[in-house]
Amino acid sequence: MVQIRINDKQLVSFNKNLRKWAKETADEDLKKAADEITKTYKSQIKGGLDGSGRSMASIKDSTLNMPIRFSSDPAIRKTVRSSKKPLVARGHAVGSLKRSSKKGIHSIEPSTKHGKKVFGFNAEKAKTKRDPLIVSDVQGKIIERHLIRGLSQAIRG
Repeated sequence: MVQIRINDKQLVSFNKNLRKWAKETADEDLKKAADEITKTYKSQIKGGLDGSGRSMASIKDSTLNMPIRFSSDPAIRKTVRSSKKPLVARGHAVGSLKRSSKKGIHSIEPSTKHGKKVFGFNAEKAKTKRDPLIVSDVQGKIIERHLIRGLSQAIRG
């Protein structure tokens, strides 16, 4: 006679480990992913790229080629040097990007008034839109990598 035996101890252990991961460790994995995404955003912005890794619009078109208000002196225009990087704010706006967490919700946003003003203006009101905080596959892959790493550790026990 043929018998089929199922060892439910492994299944119970698997369920226990999975629940423990979901309650305790998954949030920590998401924090690590959000920290890495913040670091990635900062390096991409400093390099003139948006969240997807594409170049942002050059600020030269929207600043240096625009007429100077209240003055038409061409000598002023020649003394202005273009950094050709978006969000020219001496790095304070980019440095203000932080991860904040409230009740299991992790968000990446500027932490200063100055940063909020610079990012908000560039994304919503500027003639040449430059929104570096767009979400793309790059951020999705970072989150996926951290969650899968934590989940595989939970499954192994």
